[in-house]
Amino acid sequence: MSRRGCWSAILIVVVGLTLFSGMVAAEPLVALDPDADLAGEGTDEDPYQIENSSGLQAMGGNLTATYRLVADIDASNTSAWDGGAGFEPVGNDTEGFSGRFDGDGYTIDGLAINRSSADAVGLFSELTAGATLSNVSLEAVDIHGGQQVGGLVGTLSDGELSASAVGGTIVGDGNQVGGLVGALTNGTVTDSSTTASVEGSNAVGGLVGTGTNSTLSTTAATGSVDGTSGVGGLVGNLSDGTGTASIALSYVVGSTDGESAVGGVVGNSSTPGIPSSTYWDFETVGLAATDGIGSGTGNPTALSTAQMTGNNATAAGSMAELAFYDEWVPTDSYPQLTWQFLDAAVGDGSESDPYRVDDSYGLQALTVDPTANYTFSGSADLSETAEWNDGAGFEPIANGSGEFTGSIDGGGHTISDLTINRSTTDNVGLISEMGVGSTVSDLSIVDATVSGSSNTGTLVGRSSGTISGVQVTTDVQAGATSGTEQSGLESVGGIVGDLGADGQIRDSGATGTVSAPDGTGVGGVVGGSQGYGADPGFDSLSNVTTSVTVSAARGESVGGLLGSGGDYVVVVESSATGTVSGEDNIGGLIGSTSSDIFRSVATGDVMGNTTSGSYVGGLVGTTNGPTENSSAYGAVTGNASVGGLAGRMSALGAVVMSNLVSVGEVSGNANNGSFVGEVGPSIEIQDSYFDSSKSGVTAAVGDGSIDGITGLSTAELQGSAAIENTNLSFNPVWIATDGYPIHVWRVDEYALSLSGTDIEPDDTATSTVDLSLSDDSTRTATEPATYLSSESSVATVDDGGEITAVDPGSTVISAEASGFDASVSLSVSVPTAGGSSSSSSSSSSSSPDDEPTDDPELEPDPELADEPTDSPLPSTETDDSSEQPTDEEDETVPVQSMPIITPLRVVGGSAAAVGSYLTVVALSRTELFVTVAPAAVTKAVASVPGSAGMLLAEPEQAAFVVSSVTRAVDEADSVADDTSTDEDSDVAPGELLAIEATIENKGDVPGTRVVSLSLDEREDDTPLDLDAHTAAAVLLEYQTTAADAGKTLGFTISCETDSADIDITVGDQPSEDDSMTETTPTADDDRTADDHTAETTAEEPAEDADADAGEPVAPDEIDADDEINAEADEDELDAGTRTGVADRLWMQKGKILSYTAGVLVIYVGLTKFADSALAGGLGIFLGVMALPIVRAQLPTATRVWISRYGKVLVVITAALFSGVLVEPAVVFETIQELVGL
Repeated sequence: MSRRGCWSAILIVVVGLTLFSGMVAAEPLVALDPDADLAGEGTDEDPYQIENSSGLQAMGGNLTATYRLVADIDASNTSAWDGGAGFEPVGNDTEGFSGRFDGDGYTIDGLAINRSSADAVGLFSELTAGATLSNVSLEAVDIHGGQQVGGLVGTLSDGELSASAVGGTIVGDGNQVGGLVGALTNGTVTDSSTTASVEGSNAVGGLVGTGTNSTLSTTAATGSVDGTSGVGGLVGNLSDGTGTASIALSYVVGSTDGESAVGGVVGNSSTPGIPSSTYWDFETVGLAATDGIGSGTGNPTALSTAQMTGNNATAAGSMAELAFYDEWVPTDSYPQLTWQFLDAAVGDGSESDPYRVDDSYGLQALTVDPTANYTFSGSADLSETAEWNDGAGFEPIANGSGEFTGSIDGGGHTISDLTINRSTTDNVGLISEMGVGSTVSDLSIVDATVSGSSNTGTLVGRSSGTISGVQVTTDVQAGATSGTEQSGLESVGGIVGDLGADGQIRDSGATGTVSAPDGTGVGGVVGGSQGYGADPGFDSLSNVTTSVTVSAARGESVGGLLGSGGDYVVVVESSATGTVSGEDNIGGLIGSTSSDIFRSVATGDVMGNTTSGSYVGGLVGTTNGPTENSSAYGAVTGNASVGGLAGRMSALGAVVMSNLVSVGEVSGNANNGSFVGEVGPSIEIQDSYFDSSKSGVTAAVGDGSIDGITGLSTAELQGSAAIENTNLSFNPVWIATDGYPIHVWRVDEYALSLSGTDIEPDDTATSTVDLSLSDDSTRTATEPATYLSSESSVATVDDGGEITAVDPGSTVISAEASGFDASVSLSVSVPTAGGSSSSSSSSSSSSPDDEPTDDPELEPDPELADEPTDSPLPSTETDDSSEQPTDEEDETVPVQSMPIITPLRVVGGSAAAVGSYLTVVALSRTELFVTVAPAAVTKAVASVPGSAGMLLAEPEQAAFVVSSVTRAVDEADSVADDTSTDEDSDVAPGELLAIEATIENKGDVPGTRVVSLSLDEREDDTPLDLDAHTAAAVLLEYQTTAADAGKTLGFTISCETDSADIDITVGDQPSEDDSMTETTPTADDDRTADDHTAETTAEEPAEDADADAGEPVAPDEIDADDEINAEADEDELDAGTRTGVADRLWMQKGKILSYTAGVLVIYVGLTKFADSALAGGLGIFLGVMALPIVRAQLPTATRVWISRYGKVLVVITAALFSGVLVEPAVVFETIQELVGL
């Protein structure tokens, strides 16, 4: 039995189940009782829950209850309901819906209503007094009615509709047709929109057909409107009998077409309640700018497309009266209702699924929900913001609406070209104010230009939140307005204007410029930070770096990092490199502070006013708090109280200043000190130093003297000398370099290098430690704490890093200091003949401690010298040396020996190769592969070596047919009997009859079939492997007997998928005399029972009687002289030819599966027949065709055609009826109607 039958059965079962599942997926209308079948109680507190189309339809069973959607609904199946009339509107003219319906933000998609002879048509037929409809969107509706037709409601009287939207097609054959509501009386519509195309006769509007005594507010219509008379982009006819009819804060952009009373906003209007806050795009509507009202009164504003799109919509003279960032959000197109903007956003604003931001409009819209969580999904180019808001640029997030209390994760992305131009506004930045608990992280802002008044920074004006991983390149200005300068400004910084008591900044930095000519609290990162109240328990600024030029010519408290700091504004491991200029309290790092400064540094020059002002220092202008392990390197100039490290140190209580270094030049008019200008009586200074060679001032303190400060020359304060001459905490706080000491935290990379990595005994090499710093500069460290050699017997290293080679071998030289370490491998080689050493580490050396090997040196085989190899061979040299690490390695890594690795690689590689081979073969045998793969691909895969029957069953594309059948006659027999050469000539009783059949594989892939010879039962068989489009001859034998004498025997030759017949006549039983004259056959004439097959072409089936058994060849390439393989090995035969019970069942597996699948599919068809004659009939037909007994009756050509193309047709049919392409129920119902079933 072939594997083909098995695959056929499986395919049919899959198709049948697919069709069945498709019919199930096409949801039919299920009659539901809301009180009995819907979850909930139908009350406001516990509404009925609707999750499918049948649940929507069930609302007609209780028109006073409260309902809520709990899922998006695919209502496309409604088109087949009620004989094609579709969904039946909820309520009627006798009793309208008076309950509540809350869509809860979900969407109904594909609702279909086809009731052109009915009035009051929509999802709801009629809403009456007290009814409310909210928070629902209808998409892709297809609604066709008579009069009073709307997407949501046909007629709405004394009810409310809010936060809803409709898209699709709405057609009314009569009057009063609208995108949302057909006829609106004494009702209200708010926060709603439509994109639907609307078509009717009279009183046709994009939103409402007819509005009487009704109000529309915050609405939009963007779809096309087409009617005859009274046609409006928003409302067809608007009448006012009570003085309450109005339209406000709305806009129209869809095309409007009609014959009379056609208006951009309203067709016919009898109310003055259409103010200028209703806008319409006269370019897209297609009417003159004066035709906002077709007939009647009203004063809507006509604008161009450019005025209504992008941020232009927010500008004065455009749509500025809309409540932007409250009810509306500007986008790169027309404004969106806020709830629709958030619905369209990716994410939900939660911590687990934050809103995604990647452009200027999305960033600006953070104002809509300043409590949510946001993350950048891409970088945002804000260059267009320069023209926004009449040149005011980007409006700070949460400006005027409170604090931003959510989170922003930049995700490593960048905001570029931010522009904010609000020089008279306080709290200016990308964010106006950040509240306690808010965060901004992992974000870069580049090429920003920001101007404001007090509390101005690039990222945020005022912050009590946490900022981390933020880098800013900016130009911040404060106090300049049209060429004039403001005075009294406070808190202007590169990142934050004012940092509150709960605010902190870490791992962040700024570059650029900050300018506030007459400001107080001006800094490169933070302008001011009061830090009052209780100790917050954290460092306000940690690991913050800045390279900002800070200028405030008449300013006070101006610093490269922080302008002014309060009691608990602790600064740790931070730096400033920019130039700082101001008048009073000017410092390279901080202008003035009452808090701590730890392990920080300033390198920029500090310039105070030389004729006025005071307290100018290289690190800090004035400090009242402890300052430790910090340094200043820049030149300092000023008027009075000028110091290399600080202008003034003072405090109300005892404060200790320790481990401080200043090296800059100092100049001023009074109280100038090389270290500090003024020192208060409660200040104690310990272990601090200044460079007496550079300061230019003799005194360490400008207004007196104090212990703890030591002047050292440049040579004494640099390099290794600094370790000897100071009490600084080298390793772990400081590192000595070839220049002045630096802080450990500034080191990003610690690398060790040697002057030579391959030297000889008694040679020396030097060690160097190179430091890469956080500001991208480099230094060379001197005297790291420890140098080590892993093998002192090979080489030693002293405290200065000098290496001395001892004996051949290898070692690792390492340097360690302050938590850093680095290592380099060193080889000591056997001295060369010339006695020279190499600085390269590419060669290895022998160690005298290694054990010698017993293996002799291998000589290459001369016969293999020119033979290419698939992979490099291991070296044939053997010595006592081990492989040495290169000079690029930082540490020694043990390597396994080749004898262990090689077998593992061989085994692993072989397993991978075998696995890959089996995967390819298995894939090539799958039905899916041969169905969808191009012919060239399937042929290429089929060429993978291996038996055609090795793995899975062959696909049906291996289509075997019987090309020809003839009696095989030996040449000797033919010559001996000139009168008996025809294929059906007589054969003598008792003679061994040989029949030759030519089998051809007309399919596209290789296959295996059993070729058999049958009389009343099977007489002989043999398996046959054939490549695609090849043929082979097969010999089958039958031993005639005396009982066959005088008979014509009808043989059938079968190859499982095809068969052919041949008649052979057996001669009469010879007389005794005749038998005496017969010639005894010679040994050469004998044939064994295994002489079955011979290759041949389809055109010459009888010529190639000597081909190898079952060897396939192309039909036009068969060699007629090939011999028959007379001894086919039993193991080469297919298991289906064996005679055990299990073998026979296996041979019949295809038929068993085919019959099983056929019966199953027939059963499915019968069960579905009552619901759909066509669907059930199709199932029955497929099941019948799965039965082998039925398929066997088909002509050969038909079976071959099905074998090649049937699967594709079946797959397409399955797709059609499974709902992938169309709705099966609709197809079945439509076809049944056409054929009259």
